[in-house]
Amino acid sequence: MASKSELSPLPDALRDALLEPADAVEYWRAKRRLSLTFDYAELWEAEHARQFTMAKVLRLDVLSTIHDGIGHAIKNGQTLREFRNGMRPLLEAKGFWGKQEVTDPRSGEVAKIDVPSRLALTYDANLRTSYSAGRWARIERNKDILPFLVYRTMGDALVRPLHAAWEGTALLVDDPWWDEHYTPNGYRCRCRVYATDAAGVAALGKSAPIRTEAPPTEYFEWEDRATGHRSRVPAGIDPGWAYHPGKAASRATAETEFLRRKLSAAPPALARATAADLLADGVNVPTVGDVADDEGNA
Repeated sequence: MASKSELSPLPDALRDALLEPADAVEYWRAKRRLSLTFDYAELWEAEHARQFTMAKVLRLDVLSTIHDGIGHAIKNGQTLREFRNGMRPLLEAKGFWGKQEVTDPRSGEVAKIDVPSRLALTYDANLRTSYSAGRWARIERNKDILPFLVYRTMGDALVRPLHAAWEGTALLVDDPWWDEHYTPNGYRCRCRVYATDAAGVAALGKSAPIRTEAPPTEYFEWEDRATGHRSRVPAGIDPGWAYHPGKAASRATAETEFLRRKLSAAPPALARATAADLLADGVNVPTVGDVADDEGNA
């Protein structure tokens, strides 16, 4: 018989509280490049594993403050209220609170944003993807003994219809279906996956409907009216979310570590120049300080 925790979704806050945040914090540390964007789609899918943005925040000092605040929230398990209360005086001091008008530097379009509401959305999206990436690190470490993932929803009226249809999908960790459907699958998506073994899948199937074959995926063409960006998006997935945050984070971390080793082996002046060029091209690289520390030149 499946355990109660397997059959009944826990509240988000409780489930995250049960998780060791170290892997989520590690993911966030790798996501340190700041990108000023007017529209969320200017960074697409896995690019969000390497770069942080908050659409329509076009000041680097403001974006840096928000990035630091979310990192603090992840590390210390802050609630949205605690996060927003901490951010308010910092952003008020920068004149960036309440209703703000922002001008698109490309088109001249003027948009209005409500900073507290936008902070809530950014907090939610980044905490969910950070914890999801952290879970993936543990899933990868344990997949020899827990080789299956099960898709679970919160089981309430807020669940998207297709997400509800995916409830109970139990596939191997390495099944390609997870490349687009590993959670979260959109803004404010509360769906989760958990790892189990064959016995766990069999036990769950005795008390709840499960499917052991990947659900069919239909696609639609989506165009961002602001940027003209076109993409093929799976049905049920918000545009820009059809990627695997855990795998994207692993690739970003591996690439950064590879560059760190290469830059550490290079003469300091060359390492700094190369790092600057890579950053200009949007590549997530170690900071100059990281490279210098390895060479004893800090």
